[in-house]
Amino acid sequence: WTGLVAAMLWGLTAWMFAHEILIASRYLGIVMLSDERIATIEEMLVKWRELPLIVLLLSQAIAPAVCEEVFFRGFLYRGLERNASILGALVWSALLFGAFHVVSGNVLTLERFLPSTLLGLLLGTLRLRTGSIVPGIVMHALSNGLLLSTAYYSDQLMEAGWGMEEQSHLPKTWLCVAVVGVGVGFALLMSRRSHHIDQVSRPE
Repeated sequence: WTGLVAAMLWGLTAWMFAHEILIASRYLGIVMLSDERIATIEEMLVKWRELPLIVLLLSQAIAPAVCEEVFFRGFLYRGLERNASILGALVWSALLFGAFHVVSGNVLTLERFLPSTLLGLLLGTLRLRTGSIVPGIVMHALSNGLLLSTAYYSDQLMEAGWGMEEQSHLPKTWLCVAVVGVGVGFALLMSRRSHHIDQVSRPE
């Protein structure tokens, strides 16, 4: 249960750090999305709002979370773990996860590499500490679903005074919540025995 609680905490809060890294990347000039591409994405969001939110969550949040975790923290992680160190498997799977998200359709979005790699490191840590991809699926689906829901209800959020400009930093109070959420999740994971220790200590 500690792994699942940590996954939920990270799914609800870690995206804030990813957002700040994305903003920092753009300040550093790592921007590949043109104004035309941004307009295309905005048009796509308008069409998405014509669909029920549950359909979008199933197809754009939960399904990708399951498929990506099965591959990156399942097949790929296990293969890397057999041919490299535990740390190497964690880092390389995160880097490849970040590189995977650079490709968006037929467009390269290099600014997504660092935030996606950060999330990949957290997802890999869940896999390392629990020995299961289930907590990662929970975190991944929550993170995707939260961002998707925010975009879906952006007009209502703007009317309520919760709208955020794409290029702006998050409020400091939000970042403090993120620090607490990620910190508590990390503490929960560190309080349990590592999956690898369990494997070594388990008698044949």
